[in-house]
Amino acid sequence: VPIPPENVHRIPGEQPPERAAEHYEAVLAHLPRPFDWVLLGLGSDGHTASLFPGTEAVHETRRRAMAVYAPSQKQWRITLTPPVFNAAARVRFLVTGEAKAPAVRAVIAGPYQPDQWPAQILHPPQPIRWFLDARAAFLLMAPSP
Repeated sequence: VPIPPENVHRIPGEQPPERAAEHYEAVLAHLPRPFDWVLLGLGSDGHTASLFPGTEAVHETRRRAMAVYAPSQKQWRITLTPPVFNAAARVRFLVTGEAKAPAVRAVIAGPYQPDQWPAQILHPPQPIRWFLDARAAFLLMAPSP
């Protein structure tokens, strides 16, 4: 796909996490509009992007990018925050595998608990669309406990 270089906005992951997040925050501030499309995955713990359960990034409302320590990964990550995803024109999830089925069910059909299932914090203007393989979706067809 011929993407003009001025349309590529890479997070500088080789920098220290806080500096990389500040840099990317500045980049995002100069974009003329929100993202048209966001394609996300879902972790078996309900995280998306690097919005991990129990981290402050899940409830961030002002910053667009931030450094977050992911305890389950034992490493620092740079993540975009809910305001970025919630301003996007279209948000899509692509999820595969049986290990993700409990998280898929919780995020889509469970009670609203974004501290436990961070992907629930996303509420863009258009409904989120989910692309699931049969193994990731199988619990959606099961009766509720």
